[in-house]
Amino acid sequence: MQVAKEIGYHPDPLFSSLASQRTRQRRDRLDIAYIHADDAKAGTLSIEEVSEAAESLGYRAQAIIPAELDSGPRLMDVLYHRGYVGVIIGPVRTSLHAVILNNRHLPMVCCGRIEQLPLHTVQPDITDSLRGTWAKVSAAGYRRIGAAICMHKPRVEDDLDRLGAALACLQDIPASRRIPPLTSALREDDALIAWFKKHRPDAIIGFSVRQYYVLRDAGIDMDSIGFASLHIGGGDRRFTGMEEANGKVASEAVHMLNQFIRRRDVGIPAEPLHLLIPGRWNEGLTLPGPGKTAKV
Repeated sequence: MQVAKEIGYHPDPLFSSLASQRTRQRRDRLDIAYIHADDAKAGTLSIEEVSEAAESLGYRAQAIIPAELDSGPRLMDVLYHRGYVGVIIGPVRTSLHAVILNNRHLPMVCCGRIEQLPLHTVQPDITDSLRGTWAKVSAAGYRRIGAAICMHKPRVEDDLDRLGAALACLQDIPASRRIPPLTSALREDDALIAWFKKHRPDAIIGFSVRQYYVLRDAGIDMDSIGFASLHIGGGDRRFTGMEEANGKVASEAVHMLNQFIRRRDVGIPAEPLHLLIPGRWNEGLTLPGPGKTAKV
Protein backbone atom coordinates (compact mmCIF):
# COMPACT_ATOMS: atom_id res chain seq x y z
CA MET A 1 0.00 0.00 0.00
CA GLN A 2 2.87 2.36 0.76
CA VAL A 3 4.54 1.70 -2.60
CA ALA A 4 1.22 2.11 -4.37
CA LYS A 5 0.75 5.44 -2.62
CA GLU A 6 4.23 6.62 -3.57
CA ILE A 7 3.82 5.86 -7.27
CA GLY A 8 0.24 7.12 -7.40
CA TYR A 9 -1.27 3.75 -8.28
CA HIS A 10 -4.99 3.16 -8.05
CA PRO A 11 -7.14 0.44 -9.60
CA ASP A 12 -9.21 1.34 -12.63
CA PRO A 13 -12.83 1.19 -11.42
CA LEU A 14 -14.18 0.05 -14.79
CA PHE A 15 -11.84 -2.91 -15.16
CA SER A 16 -12.15 -3.73 -11.47
CA SER A 17 -15.92 -3.85 -11.85
CA LEU A 18 -15.73 -5.97 -14.98
CA ALA A 19 -13.35 -8.37 -13.32
CA SER A 20 -15.55 -8.63 -10.25
CA GLN A 21 -18.32 -10.05 -12.40
CA ARG A 22 -16.41 -13.35 -12.35
CA THR A 23 -16.82 -13.58 -8.57
CA ARG A 24 -19.76 -14.14 -6.28
CA GLN A 25 -19.28 -10.58 -5.07
CA ARG A 26 -19.84 -9.09 -8.55
CA ARG A 27 -21.66 -5.79 -8.96
CA ASP A 28 -24.89 -5.89 -10.94
CA ARG A 29 -24.48 -2.35 -12.23
CA LEU A 30 -21.66 0.03 -13.14
CA ASP A 31 -22.24 3.54 -11.80
CA ILE A 32 -22.49 6.65 -13.95
CA ALA A 33 -22.92 10.15 -12.50
CA TYR A 34 -25.52 12.63 -13.65
CA ILE A 35 -24.21 16.10 -12.72
CA HIS A 36 -26.54 19.08 -12.61
CA ALA A 37 -26.77 22.35 -10.71
CA ASP A 38 -29.36 22.53 -7.96
CA ASP A 39 -30.59 25.90 -9.31
CA ALA A 40 -30.97 24.68 -12.90
CA LYS A 41 -34.54 23.58 -13.46
CA ALA A 42 -35.49 24.48 -17.04
CA GLY A 43 -34.55 21.85 -19.58
CA THR A 44 -33.21 19.51 -16.91
CA LEU A 45 -33.64 15.79 -17.46
CA SER A 46 -35.00 14.02 -14.41
CA ILE A 47 -32.81 11.41 -12.73
CA GLU A 48 -35.64 8.95 -13.45
CA GLU A 49 -35.28 9.53 -17.20
CA VAL A 50 -31.52 9.10 -17.05
CA SER A 51 -31.80 6.05 -14.77
CA GLU A 52 -34.25 4.29 -17.09
CA ALA A 53 -31.90 4.74 -20.04
CA ALA A 54 -28.87 3.71 -17.95
CA GLU A 55 -30.45 0.53 -16.60
CA SER A 56 -31.27 -0.68 -20.11
CA LEU A 57 -27.52 -0.84 -20.76
CA GLY A 58 -26.47 -2.27 -17.41
CA TYR A 59 -25.57 0.96 -15.63
CA ARG A 60 -26.87 2.66 -12.50
CA ALA A 61 -27.26 6.45 -12.68
CA GLN A 62 -26.69 8.55 -9.58
CA ALA A 63 -27.64 12.24 -9.34
CA ILE A 64 -24.71 14.42 -8.30
CA ILE A 65 -25.15 18.07 -7.25
CA PRO A 66 -21.62 19.51 -6.95
CA ALA A 67 -22.57 22.04 -4.27
CA GLU A 68 -23.82 19.22 -2.05
CA LEU A 69 -20.81 17.01 -2.69
CA ASP A 70 -18.53 19.93 -1.74
CA SER A 71 -15.47 18.49 -3.44
CA GLY A 72 -14.29 21.78 -4.98
CA PRO A 73 -11.95 21.51 -7.97
CA ARG A 74 -11.42 17.78 -7.31
CA LEU A 75 -14.97 16.84 -8.29
CA MET A 76 -14.04 14.59 -11.21
CA ASP A 77 -11.24 12.91 -9.26
CA VAL A 78 -13.64 12.19 -6.41
CA LEU A 79 -16.18 10.64 -8.78
CA TYR A 80 -13.49 8.49 -10.39
CA HIS A 81 -12.17 7.21 -7.08
CA ARG A 82 -15.70 6.47 -5.90
CA GLY A 83 -16.03 4.03 -8.76
CA TYR A 84 -18.02 5.95 -11.37
CA VAL A 85 -17.17 4.87 -14.92
CA GLY A 86 -18.70 7.77 -16.84
CA VAL A 87 -20.45 11.12 -16.43
CA ILE A 88 -23.48 12.77 -18.00
CA ILE A 89 -23.39 16.54 -17.60
CA GLY A 90 -26.77 18.23 -17.16
CA PRO A 91 -27.38 21.98 -17.02
CA VAL A 92 -24.50 23.64 -15.16
CA ARG A 93 -23.25 27.22 -14.95
CA THR A 94 -19.90 28.58 -16.14
CA SER A 95 -18.54 28.51 -12.60
CA LEU A 96 -18.42 24.72 -12.83
CA HIS A 97 -16.86 24.48 -16.28
CA ALA A 98 -13.23 24.49 -15.15
CA VAL A 99 -14.01 21.83 -12.55
CA ILE A 100 -15.73 19.58 -15.09
CA LEU A 101 -13.06 20.08 -17.73
CA ASN A 102 -10.35 19.21 -15.19
CA ASN A 103 -11.08 15.57 -15.99
CA ARG A 104 -8.43 13.04 -16.93
CA HIS A 105 -10.17 9.79 -16.06
CA LEU A 106 -13.81 9.61 -17.12
CA PRO A 107 -15.76 9.64 -20.39
CA MET A 108 -18.31 12.47 -20.50
CA VAL A 109 -21.43 13.39 -22.48
CA CYS A 110 -23.29 16.66 -22.01
CA CYS A 111 -27.09 16.95 -22.22
CA GLY A 112 -27.40 20.40 -20.63
CA ARG A 113 -28.27 23.62 -22.42
CA ILE A 114 -27.40 26.40 -20.00
CA GLU A 115 -23.95 27.29 -21.30
CA GLN A 116 -21.98 25.48 -23.96
CA LEU A 117 -19.21 23.07 -23.02
CA PRO A 118 -16.66 21.67 -25.51
CA LEU A 119 -17.98 18.14 -24.98
CA HIS A 120 -19.94 15.53 -26.90
CA THR A 121 -23.53 16.73 -26.54
CA VAL A 122 -27.09 15.43 -26.93
CA GLN A 123 -29.84 18.02 -26.61
CA PRO A 124 -33.29 19.05 -27.88
CA ASP A 125 -33.25 20.82 -31.24
CA ILE A 126 -34.76 24.18 -30.31
CA THR A 127 -34.07 25.63 -33.77
CA ASP A 128 -36.04 22.83 -35.41
CA SER A 129 -38.80 23.22 -32.83
CA LEU A 130 -39.27 26.92 -33.51
CA ARG A 131 -39.13 26.58 -37.29
CA GLY A 132 -41.52 23.62 -37.16
CA THR A 133 -43.92 25.49 -34.88
CA TRP A 134 -43.84 28.54 -37.15
CA ALA A 135 -44.65 26.34 -40.15
CA LYS A 136 -47.61 24.77 -38.31
CA VAL A 137 -48.98 28.16 -37.24
CA SER A 138 -48.61 29.52 -40.77
CA ALA A 139 -50.24 26.44 -42.29
CA ALA A 140 -53.22 26.95 -39.95
CA GLY A 141 -53.87 30.23 -41.76
CA TYR A 142 -52.45 32.83 -39.37
CA ARG A 143 -50.64 35.76 -40.99
CA ARG A 144 -49.51 38.05 -38.19
CA ILE A 145 -47.41 35.68 -36.12
CA GLY A 146 -45.63 36.99 -33.05
CA ALA A 147 -42.80 35.05 -31.43
CA ALA A 148 -42.74 35.66 -27.66
CA ILE A 149 -39.51 33.70 -27.24
CA CYS A 150 -38.06 35.77 -24.36
CA MET A 151 -34.64 35.28 -22.77
CA HIS A 152 -33.26 33.75 -19.60
CA LYS A 153 -31.36 35.90 -17.11
CA PRO A 154 -28.54 35.15 -17.08
CA ARG A 155 -28.71 34.05 -20.71
CA VAL A 156 -28.50 30.35 -21.54
CA GLU A 157 -27.08 28.63 -24.58
CA ASP A 158 -30.25 28.17 -26.62
CA ASP A 159 -31.62 31.72 -26.19
CA LEU A 160 -29.76 32.90 -29.27
CA ASP A 161 -30.74 29.73 -31.18
CA ARG A 162 -34.41 30.56 -30.64
CA LEU A 163 -33.87 34.17 -31.62
CA GLY A 164 -31.95 33.24 -34.76
CA ALA A 165 -34.67 30.82 -35.85
CA ALA A 166 -37.40 33.43 -35.25
CA LEU A 167 -35.54 36.08 -37.25
CA ALA A 168 -34.99 33.59 -40.09
CA CYS A 169 -38.73 32.78 -40.21
CA LEU A 170 -39.54 36.49 -40.45
CA GLN A 171 -37.54 36.72 -43.66
CA ASP A 172 -40.07 34.47 -45.40
CA ILE A 173 -43.02 36.85 -44.97
CA PRO A 174 -43.72 40.37 -46.27
CA ALA A 175 -42.20 43.19 -44.24
CA SER A 176 -45.69 44.59 -43.52
CA ARG A 177 -46.54 41.44 -41.51
CA ARG A 178 -43.31 41.15 -39.54
CA ILE A 179 -43.62 41.45 -35.77
CA PRO A 180 -40.34 41.80 -33.86
CA PRO A 181 -39.73 38.87 -31.48
CA LEU A 182 -40.21 39.55 -27.79
CA THR A 183 -36.79 39.25 -26.13
CA SER A 184 -37.49 40.48 -22.61
CA ALA A 185 -36.82 38.24 -19.61
CA LEU A 186 -39.10 35.23 -19.23
CA ARG A 187 -41.09 36.52 -16.28
CA GLU A 188 -41.30 40.19 -17.25
CA ASP A 189 -45.06 39.97 -17.62
CA ASP A 190 -45.56 43.70 -18.18
CA ALA A 191 -43.23 43.54 -21.18
CA LEU A 192 -45.20 40.62 -22.64
CA ILE A 193 -48.52 42.42 -22.26
CA ALA A 194 -47.13 45.68 -23.72
CA TRP A 195 -45.62 43.77 -26.68
CA PHE A 196 -48.98 42.16 -27.44
CA LYS A 197 -50.96 45.41 -27.20
CA LYS A 198 -48.48 47.20 -29.47
CA HIS A 199 -48.32 44.58 -32.25
CA ARG A 200 -51.65 42.72 -31.93
CA PRO A 201 -50.57 39.38 -33.45
CA ASP A 202 -53.33 37.00 -34.54
CA ALA A 203 -51.20 34.08 -33.31
CA ILE A 204 -48.44 33.78 -30.74
CA ILE A 205 -45.55 31.35 -30.57
CA GLY A 206 -44.77 31.42 -26.87
CA PHE A 207 -41.85 30.13 -24.86
CA SER A 208 -44.21 28.44 -22.43
CA VAL A 209 -47.88 27.87 -21.60
CA ARG A 210 -47.51 30.31 -18.72
CA GLN A 211 -47.57 33.22 -21.18
CA TYR A 212 -51.07 32.21 -22.29
CA TYR A 213 -52.36 32.62 -18.75
CA VAL A 214 -50.51 35.92 -18.23
CA LEU A 215 -52.20 37.42 -21.29
CA ARG A 216 -55.59 35.95 -20.42
CA ASP A 217 -55.40 37.30 -16.86
CA ALA A 218 -54.56 40.73 -18.33
CA GLY A 219 -57.98 40.75 -19.98
CA ILE A 220 -56.93 39.67 -23.48
CA ASP A 221 -59.40 37.37 -25.26
CA MET A 222 -57.14 34.36 -25.84
CA ASP A 223 -60.01 32.30 -27.28
CA SER A 224 -59.77 34.38 -30.45
CA ILE A 225 -55.97 34.23 -30.76
CA GLY A 226 -53.90 31.30 -31.96
CA PHE A 227 -51.33 30.10 -29.45
CA ALA A 228 -48.55 27.50 -29.71
CA SER A 229 -45.95 26.84 -27.01
CA LEU A 230 -42.35 25.80 -27.62
CA HIS A 231 -42.37 23.91 -24.31
CA ILE A 232 -45.48 21.92 -23.52
CA GLY A 233 -43.55 19.82 -21.03
CA GLY A 234 -45.64 17.64 -18.77
CA GLY A 235 -48.35 20.28 -18.57
CA ASP A 236 -51.84 20.56 -19.96
CA ARG A 237 -51.95 18.80 -23.32
CA ARG A 238 -54.93 20.88 -24.38
CA PHE A 239 -52.31 23.40 -25.52
CA THR A 240 -50.88 23.23 -29.02
CA GLY A 241 -47.11 23.18 -29.44
CA MET A 242 -43.87 21.27 -29.07
CA GLU A 243 -42.95 18.79 -26.37
CA GLU A 244 -39.27 18.11 -25.79
CA ALA A 245 -38.41 14.43 -26.16
CA ASN A 246 -36.47 14.26 -22.89
CA GLY A 247 -36.68 10.48 -22.73
CA LYS A 248 -35.01 10.26 -26.14
CA VAL A 249 -32.36 12.80 -25.11
CA ALA A 250 -31.57 10.73 -22.01
CA SER A 251 -31.48 7.48 -24.00
CA GLU A 252 -29.15 8.82 -26.69
CA ALA A 253 -26.87 10.46 -24.11
CA VAL A 254 -26.47 7.17 -22.25
CA HIS A 255 -25.92 5.22 -25.49
CA MET A 256 -23.25 7.71 -26.58
CA LEU A 257 -21.59 7.54 -23.15
CA ASN A 258 -21.66 3.74 -23.29
CA GLN A 259 -19.59 3.78 -26.47
CA PHE A 260 -17.02 6.12 -24.94
CA ILE A 261 -16.79 3.98 -21.79
CA ARG A 262 -16.11 0.89 -23.89
CA ARG A 263 -13.44 2.73 -25.91
CA ARG A 264 -11.97 4.43 -22.82
CA ASP A 265 -12.44 7.75 -24.59
CA VAL A 266 -11.74 10.26 -21.81
CA GLY A 267 -10.93 13.95 -21.49
CA ILE A 268 -11.80 16.83 -23.81
CA PRO A 269 -12.64 15.68 -27.37
CA ALA A 270 -10.75 17.27 -30.25
CA GLU A 271 -13.94 17.34 -32.31
CA PRO A 272 -17.06 17.33 -30.11
CA LEU A 273 -20.12 15.58 -31.55
CA HIS A 274 -23.52 17.27 -31.32
CA LEU A 275 -26.70 15.22 -31.63
CA LEU A 276 -29.94 17.23 -31.84
CA ILE A 277 -33.21 15.52 -30.94
CA PRO A 278 -36.40 16.85 -32.61
CA GLY A 279 -39.39 17.67 -30.44
CA ARG A 280 -42.85 16.14 -30.74
CA TRP A 281 -45.82 18.14 -31.99
CA ASN A 282 -48.90 18.19 -29.80
CA GLU A 283 -52.00 19.24 -31.75
CA GLY A 284 -53.95 20.60 -28.78
CA LEU A 285 -56.87 23.03 -28.95
CA THR A 286 -55.24 26.47 -29.08
CA LEU A 287 -54.58 26.74 -32.80
CA PRO A 288 -58.03 26.35 -34.38
CA GLY A 289 -57.45 28.77 -37.26
CA PRO A 290 -58.30 32.44 -37.86
CA GLY A 291 -61.86 33.36 -36.97
CA LYS A 292 -62.40 30.20 -34.96
CA THR A 293 -62.72 29.96 -31.20
CA ALA A 294 -60.37 27.96 -28.98
CA LYS A 295 -61.78 27.00 -25.60
CA VAL A 296 -59.17 26.07 -23.00
